[in-house]
Amino acid sequence: MKRKLGILLMALLIFSIVPTLGEDTNWKKMDEIVKEKVENGEGSIDVIVQFTILDESTKNIITNTGKQIKYEYPSIKSVATTLSSEEIKSMVANPYVVKIWLDDIVTINNDISTANEGEVTIQGFIANDTVNAASVRSQGYTGKGIVVAVLDTGLRKTHLEFQGKVVAEYDFVNSDSDATDDHGHGTAVSSLICGNYLTASMWASYRPNDQLGATSSNYLGVAPDAKLIPLKVLNAAGSGTSSQLMAGMQWCIDNKNKYGIKVVNMSLGGDGQNDGSSPQSQLANAMMDAGIVVCIAAGNDGPDSKTIDIPGDASKVITVGGIKDRTFTNPGENWIFTLVYPYQMYCVSPESSCSSRGPTLDGRVKPDVVASAEDMFTAHYASDGGYQAGVNGTSLASPIVAGACALIVQRHPNWTPYQVKEALMRTATPLGFGQYDQGTGLINTQKAISYRQSFERSSVIPKILEILKKNKEKNN
Repeated sequence: MKRKLGILLMALLIFSIVPTLGEDTNWKKMDEIVKEKVENGEGSIDVIVQFTILDESTKNIITNTGKQIKYEYPSIKSVATTLSSEEIKSMVANPYVVKIWLDDIVTINNDISTANEGEVTIQGFIANDTVNAASVRSQGYTGKGIVVAVLDTGLRKTHLEFQGKVVAEYDFVNSDSDATDDHGHGTAVSSLICGNYLTASMWASYRPNDQLGATSSNYLGVAPDAKLIPLKVLNAAGSGTSSQLMAGMQWCIDNKNKYGIKVVNMSLGGDGQNDGSSPQSQLANAMMDAGIVVCIAAGNDGPDSKTIDIPGDASKVITVGGIKDRTFTNPGENWIFTLVYPYQMYCVSPESSCSSRGPTLDGRVKPDVVASAEDMFTAHYASDGGYQAGVNGTSLASPIVAGACALIVQRHPNWTPYQVKEALMRTATPLGFGQYDQGTGLINTQKAISYRQSFERSSVIPKILEILKKNKEKNN
């Protein structure tokens, strides 16, 4: 009887650990879109596969199917590949496989429209004043010695705004070393980080009757002396795959020390489960952990809540929303700039493109901060001396913050990315909006660069006490 009972218990144990057909256990290792495609029996699905460990044995799980690994992401133990539905169903049963995500599409985060020459006057240069960066440059902090990588559509490297700035480049769309911009977004974004040719005073000399409303020495770029690494991860249509974006992100980690990469800007994003769990968001956090300050546009899907784009939902990065800080009139041929105050949240009427709002799906506050995002003036990729006006979106707010970060890192080279983020958030100016609209508020570059970290405050106290003690002894 005992023998029969033992056999019965063993049988029950065996059946309990063998998944029943259709049971949820293995399906939980697929994201919702992959699950849907597998259920439909699709024969070719582009995916990101994450393992418990990434080594030759786990990579063989892919190559043994006869499929190639497109990219490897050792920072998050993942690879990009293409699998069939049957291969995915087999693979999720492997204990070394953590999760399989769709290799989804990412796109730019702005709307580009053109304007006439007069409009250029009041749409450029103002953002530097809005984020209080002009006074920082007057102290000698211009981004000199700081390298910023821009993951975008590439760069017109011969443009007047970028002379002598490019230290490295790569094209992950065409797999070559020429990151030429064939869309325009990357060139526009980069000019707001470190454009250093056209100034407000130069434009005033071209059109003396225009009213700029900006500090005359302002360049387009917040950090005009910073260097650039354009990494092309989006194509001529302004879109790309998550695997290409992640390849650029991993490249920054792998080449951080080689090129001295201190700051990264990503004015792009995609839809999905914005709870910070996606592979793109994990890799964005890994970049911060590697010592790189990461700025990401929040997206333009507001004003509804829970609309932060991926990877802007990553917990550790600096997620940037947008505001409107300017408007203008046109009396005759002369454009007159009028500051919008109090500032408004960025939203192009009739709410066709608005700054994305938090919280994330797991309840965290995003965005972290905000900056100018509406009616911006930037470099244009069509010619070496080309410019464009009327550019809108959080794509423009993020590089302004990235430029500010370059100034902060120049001033505080030993600060970690988290200390840079803390300084920006703790010194930001609240604008009267909710925390899921503005985060902690509009960045103030001057205050951020002057911010004392808690460890600095504690370390200076003994020095102050010692000075006071010596003064007391001297007076006695």
